[in-house]
Amino acid sequence: MVFLLWVLVAWAALYLASRLTDLKRFGVDVKPFLVTKDSPKMREFLDRLSGWNRRVWLAVFNITTVVAALMMAYAVYFLYVNIQRLVSLVGRPVMVMPALPGITIHAYWVPYFMAAALVVILSHEMAHGVAARVHNIPVKSAGVFLVFVLPGGFVEPDEEKFEKAPVLQKLHVLSAGPVANFVIALLVFLLLSSCFAASSGVFVMEVAKNSPADAAGIGRWDVIYAINGTPIRSAYDYYVYVNSTVPGESLLLETNRGVFRVVVRNCSGRACLGINRYYNFYPLRLRVPPQVSIHAYLTAYWTFLISGSAAIFNMLPLYPFDGERFLYSIVERLLGRGGKWVRGMLNVVCFSLFLLNMLLSLFRFGFRPI
Repeated sequence: MVFLLWVLVAWAALYLASRLTDLKRFGVDVKPFLVTKDSPKMREFLDRLSGWNRRVWLAVFNITTVVAALMMAYAVYFLYVNIQRLVSLVGRPVMVMPALPGITIHAYWVPYFMAAALVVILSHEMAHGVAARVHNIPVKSAGVFLVFVLPGGFVEPDEEKFEKAPVLQKLHVLSAGPVANFVIALLVFLLLSSCFAASSGVFVMEVAKNSPADAAGIGRWDVIYAINGTPIRSAYDYYVYVNSTVPGESLLLETNRGVFRVVVRNCSGRACLGINRYYNFYPLRLRVPPQVSIHAYLTAYWTFLISGSAAIFNMLPLYPFDGERFLYSIVERLLGRGGKWVRGMLNVVCFSLFLLNMLLSLFRFGFRPI
């Protein structure tokens, strides 16, 4: 609630400033919970980038079209199989929820989420823009935006010219964005695998007030390496060790800030220290302070998570995702006007799959912000 309150105050101040000054002369347009900044330089950059070796670009976009079709098939398959797992309790179902900072995502993840969203949206839109310019489809506007707390970029091709383009050119433009996100996810995965060492502790994210850990001085971003001399290399190690203790037992926690003595407390019949959220600590292979490793890892992890999710779900044949127009462009070419009925049916089916995943996720896991 505090986070949302500060966001509302900031937006009110920004909106008031836009009414008192003429920001449009700088290309800035302020509306309630939406700020856009048109950038002629971004359009020039798209023109220069798309002008580099058109044959190579065409080969790349032929590949993205195939990859996008495979991602679409996987997205539908994933939602269908996940429903079965949520209902049968067999396998490992995934909680499907929209990413809403401060609501379904804890406020302390918001900086990492925003950084990831900026990378994902900019790469997505820039890829659309390059594909459009390669096929000589004009880009009417390009720039950056902020929606509530979500930053990003936008590229607006000429819709009339796009609709008149051949089917393959449409598929090139529509597939470029999701596949760019997929490539970003792969690159970040390689970065995580190569630049970070194996887990060598746990870092603290959330400490309950007036808990034993809080009283001892343990706080957010502290890294726990050992308890009573026993190495703690993962969140599982920490969980097992703490659950093997008894209330009243004294523990020595070896951390990056020194050794802390914590007395175990009885919490609803089980031993606890009051450290409610803790995660594996993956140190960078470079010699840097633990906090640098934590923030670098979290930024990369969230970029991987959001990029991968955006790549797959953006190819769902569901309005307003790219996958919907991608598939309809093919159906319209094959069936003509009759394709509108198929388009409507596909939207209904995919929306039902998505909604059912969300409802079953709520029933199975409850409302739990990540």
